[in-house]
Amino acid sequence: MPAAAAGASRFTRMNTAIPPDTAPWRHLRVWQAIGVVLIAAVVWESLTPHPIKVDFEQSDKYGHAFVYFVLMLRHAQLYPTLRARAGWALGLVAMGVALEFLQRLTETRSFEIADMVADGIGVALGFLAAPPRTPNVLRRVDSILEARRRRA
Repeated sequence: MPAAAAGASRFTRMNTAIPPDTAPWRHLRVWQAIGVVLIAAVVWESLTPHPIKVDFEQSDKYGHAFVYFVLMLRHAQLYPTLRARAGWALGLVAMGVALEFLQRLTETRSFEIADMVADGIGVALGFLAAPPRTPNVLRRVDSILEARRRRA
């Protein structure tokens, strides 16, 4: 077998060795409800006059990046297609930008472009860290919950 053909067959085997996780979600409504709650919490925290404070230099920027990283990673686990992930990424960045503009309308919060940048960085990192690069934790928890339900 020529070297190029051997390399091609190895590549093909490597790509098909781990099939995509296509099993249906057993608790999809629960995961979706948790997503709604998480997004609502971000909206509330972004607009409340008394947000959670962590005091170290640039802590709010780290907070923005972390929260949007978690939101993107979580939604990328639930919606694995590239199209869905791109939609969530754009939606989360748009939400971060919109929330900054809404903060501008309040008397207690401030509009900061750096917060929008931090949101975008968090979304990008969450997108890049999504499965298959990292384990799909939601899928694993979903299967554990289903196994426990069946044993009960």
